[in-house]
Amino acid sequence: MDEHQNRPAAALGQTPDGQPPEDDPDFAGEHDDTAVSHDIIEGTDRDREPETPRGWSGMEKPGFTAD
Repeated sequence: MDEHQNRPAAALGQTPDGQPPEDDPDFAGEHDDTAVSHDIIEGTDRDREPETPRGWSGMEKPGFTAD
């Protein structure tokens, strides 16, 4: 058996160096860049077209064709 087969596998989502992301000084900045917009969370985007949970297929309506 090879040496690499005896090593425990890294947990899913674990960083390569094993440090939690909260210890990264840029974690908060990166989180702000990728987090959901406050407009969506607070409901101030109500005037926009609604999203569908099933993608384009959720927009299909019975009896409607795109032809």
